[in-house]
Order: sequence, then structure tokens, then C-alpha cells
Amino acid sequence: MPHILVLMPHVLALMPHLLALMPHVLALMPHLLALMPHLLVLMPHILVLMPHVLALMPHLLALMPHLLVLMPHILVLMPHVLALMPHLLALMPHTLVIMPHICCIVSCNQKE
Repeated sequence: MPHILVLMPHVLALMPHLLALMPHVLALMPHLLALMPHLLVLMPHILVLMPHVLALMPHLLALMPHLLVLMPHILVLMPHVLALMPHLLALMPHTLVIMPHICCIVSCNQKE
């Protein structure tokens, strides 16, 4: 009980922010509901992947300090990456057209 009382002022301080988020959450709802059937199709695959993801966890945690060292450099690169985004998105349709051909070439090479 005393822990809850200690947390209370922090929870109350968060309230206005959570309430401000509400309209955005509600606006997302139809999109999330539209995703549901696709998520259900993915579920068995996600469950198969789960043990592998869990096995990776200690390795990812071991990487953490190195990622923190890289962080300032990543933040410096960020604006450049964001500036590239529209160009990458413009390439997307072309990439999707090429993809089946690339897949075909790769699979043909593997058969030989």
C-alpha cells in the first residue's frame, strides 16, 4: 500500500498527458481494428519466432552499452536520414516491381 501512495502523485501528474493523447488513440482505433485480421494470420508465425527472439535477448542486452556509445553519432546522422526518406519512398514502387525478378534470379542461382 505505501508504494501505491508514493506512485500516486506521479500517476496524477501523467493524467493530463494521457487525456491529451486520447483523441489520437481514438483516431487510430479503426486502423488498428483493420489490422486485426492480418495480425491473427501472423500470430502462428510470431509464436514460432518467439523462442528465437527470447534467445537473442541476452545478446541484445550485451549490445546495449555499445549502442549507447553510438547514440550521439546516430543522432547526428538522423537529419540526413530523414532528408533521404522522401527519395527512398519515391523508389519504393520501382523496388516492388524489381523484387520478383531479383527473387527469381536468386532462386535460379541457388538451384544451380
